[in-house]
Amino acid sequence: MNTVNGRGTARGVVRLDYPPTQMPCALRATTTTISDTTSVNLSWLFTDVRFDGAFLVERSSNNGAAWRTVRTCSLPITSRTLYVCTDANVAAGDYLYRVCTVSGDGTDTACSASNVTPPVRVNVK
Repeated sequence: MNTVNGRGTARGVVRLDYPPTQMPCALRATTTTISDTTSVNLSWLFTDVRFDGAFLVERSSNNGAAWRTVRTCSLPITSRTLYVCTDANVAAGDYLYRVCTVSGDGTDTACSASNVTPPVRVNVK
């Protein structure tokens, strides 16, 4: 690659990183209780065919003041656009959940303001 600017020409190899063109959308949460064990089932749509990373599912028990990663989800088996992840054995309480994209090469390891969905609120009884 050659780059020309006011100071001359630069030659070399350049790595271009780009974020996914879109964020996961339509994050939904439902709860399932089986034998006094409650799970939160999260699903979302994502259609960026260039994306080769994973999704982090984070949970907050203090209204978003602190977040903890509860699951890492990769590409779905049956559909390239619908993703489903389950947070199992969730204690009773009010929670926020959010999902973000992280790169497949390991350079992104946490959610940030630029790569995360708006949170959804879940009340586990």
